[in-house]
Amino acid sequence: MPLRTVVIAGLVCLAGALAAHADDLMLAVDGKSDYQIVVPDEMPNPVIYRRLNEVALLVQNVFKTNECSVPIVAEKERNPAKPGIYLGNTAFARANGVDVSTLEGWGYVHKVVGKNVIIAGRDEPTLAKPALGSRPPRNRVGTLKGVADFLRQYAG
Repeated sequence: MPLRTVVIAGLVCLAGALAAHADDLMLAVDGKSDYQIVVPDEMPNPVIYRRLNEVALLVQNVFKTNECSVPIVAEKERNPAKPGIYLGNTAFARANGVDVSTLEGWGYVHKVVGKNVIIAGRDEPTLAKPALGSRPPRNRVGTLKGVADFLRQYAG
């Protein structure tokens, strides 16, 4: 089965699993998508900003693999007429009951609101200092874990 079919079939399952009213949700069909990937306007620090944009590129590349062009936009630049895949602690996520401050560790949330998809996790820089001669500690980007699990569960 081509990946394009797996992605579409998986996203139909996502819709049914996450929201009963969203059973017609399709992010891409026949190489076309109306979606946009939306990242927060502001992020806690430059490192998290870069990591979240890398996560958005990962999602964009999955669409490209399936012959779809999907833009990455800051939330204030999104097209309100188009549905979005909201990554991280966006105003849209907060307005729809997602409070990432309540998540622990690499925790994240998958949520469907209408035709919009929210994937938001606890994204925070590490406060640990690197030990002498070791590599620096990693930042915690729960949204990355949420995207990875989303792709594994719903995109094959």
